[in-house]
Amino acid sequence: MTFSKAFETIKSADSMKDNSMTSITQLSVNVLEAFISDYSIILKFLLNVLDFDITIIMFINLLIFELFTSLKFLDQHAYAVFEKYFTCFISINSDDDIYYHIMM
Repeated sequence: MTFSKAFETIKSADSMKDNSMTSITQLSVNVLEAFISDYSIILKFLLNVLDFDITIIMFINLLIFELFTSLKFLDQHAYAVFEKYFTCFISINSDDDIYYHIMM
């Protein structure tokens, strides 16, 4: 990998800003481009240096994060519903006859 090829990559980064492509990875590139300026330049540079598309890894990590976040929410919601409808509380005062049987 020579530096001339890397600089050509930086110069041709505008070609990644084409909106005609509607794949999921392109969508993630557009979202990251909104938060990180010149992300497409960095992406093209890494693509030519590493010969590997890093957006695939980022997309998989995003899916895993979304999966765990949604499962955490569903678990908390299911526990709250279970606790609300399938549990009960019993209050025993100290002057009740059964108090000494339970506490002793």
